Amino acid sequence: TTTTTKFTLCLQSFAIPDADICKYLCGTWKRNLEWRRFESPFDHVHASNTVIVIQEHHPQPQTAATPTPDNVRHLRWSFGSTLNPRKGYVMKFTKSLQNDDVMLEWEHEGTVCHGQYFWNTRMMTLQFALPESTVIITYRIVDMNTLAVCIVENNRALIPTIQYGCMSRTDEQM
Repeated sequence: TTTTTKFTLCLQSFAIPDADICKYLCGTWKRNLEWRRFESPFDHVHASNTVIVIQEHHPQPQTAATPTPDNVRHLRWSFGSTLNPRKGYVMKFTKSLQNDDVMLEWEHEGTVCHGQYFWNTRMMTLQFALPESTVIITYRIVDMNTLAVCIVENNRALIPTIQYGCMSRTDEQM
């Protein structure tokens, strides 16, 4: 006799209200990650917990004659171990005029970095191509208050790592 195992793929029907990734991201999040070596035998390195506060940011226009276009928004990302995180960056979100994809741009340690939000798969990728390291972050929207996170980091001076876990909204204000 032959035994057949059936696998079922469950796709969640969660959709971001108004396809507004900026509105979705705003709030206070707690990120929990497991860190492993990004090489065989993929040993456990440690775990981390980080508070991330994401807020709308309204930069001053360069001149009154050049206001910020309607398809561009800015979010301030702040990181820390308490509810008053201090370090971070301001990320520019430019929504495509053809679909709901969004191009991302920010500066980290003096280097301009890029990313993209793909509305059809609810995935956001961030690429930090720094002089001494490369970091690729993938966020997958799971539901209204949860993001799955995967980070691959390769640094000349440190052990290459893969970090994985989730971000949970702590304020549930959306």
